[in-house]
Amino acid sequence: MALFLLDAYKKHKANKKRFDYEDQLFLMLKHLKDDTIFRSKIQAKNKYIIVDELQDMSKLQWRILEELIKGGSKFFGVGDPAQAIFSFRGADCEHLNTFMKRYTKGKSYPLTNNFRSTPQLLALSNFIRTKISNKYQHLVTTNSDGLKATVQECSTINSFADWCLEDIKKKLKNGTKRTDILIVARYHEQVDLIQDILKKGKVKVESDDPNNKGDLRPSLRGVKVCTIHSAKGRERNVCYVVDPRLSSNAVLDTKAEYLRLMYVAVTRAMSELVIAKSMCGQTNYKNATTDDMNILDEILYQDKLYT
Repeated sequence: MALFLLDAYKKHKANKKRFDYEDQLFLMLKHLKDDTIFRSKIQAKNKYIIVDELQDMSKLQWRILEELIKGGSKFFGVGDPAQAIFSFRGADCEHLNTFMKRYTKGKSYPLTNNFRSTPQLLALSNFIRTKISNKYQHLVTTNSDGLKATVQECSTINSFADWCLEDIKKKLKNGTKRTDILIVARYHEQVDLIQDILKKGKVKVESDDPNNKGDLRPSLRGVKVCTIHSAKGRERNVCYVVDPRLSSNAVLDTKAEYLRLMYVAVTRAMSELVIAKSMCGQTNYKNATTDDMNILDEILYQDKLYT
């Protein structure tokens, strides 16, 4: 079925003379390799290349970058393999590792200072970070002490959303601003349900609609609810992280991908982190072994990390 749809998609593009993003990347690579005039023009305009979020680049993007470097372009990039969460679109942090081994003349600098989170929240994210790989360095911070993370056990996404509504109302009453609050979830269905319950509870929710320019005004912005993938680059003082297991239609991730997703999620918080943890006890890793335990369940055995 998947092959049939892929073939139909390719035929549709050909009939309509359309190109998607991957087609554009492929054509760029092809012309860089085969067309010397095109390549020289591109090189002349791109003597210096700066790339952020290196870990999220696809193999095709890496090949384009390598062609430009071969032609003399200077390159500077920043990336964190612990935050590689876009495997569904071809990103693989191994491309970054391979690149660094291949270009041995380049210099790499570890960035271990965290300027966002309190020491207490950083301790929790470092715990997850080393579960991804024990080769990853712990991050450090000079930020002032704050609260430990809070773990709220929930049986369903509805029970969490109801509890979250009341918890947010308390925070707003005590002076927290709507724009200080972020809720991140793995699935769009979780995001939609939480947004609906907050709206019904008269809590202003910030829109993702780029056409809704009114929400750009600070006075009208509200609580942000989004997927983990959409949360990349975001930060707020208060962050709620929704357990992916609180979904009836969960698509299982590999253990490595799941850990990276949870790492990205918890590192959005600046001062206060609330983890809505499922009570199901299931591992929910695509490649789980009998010895595996879900990372959010593991945190419960780390008394120093939460209250």
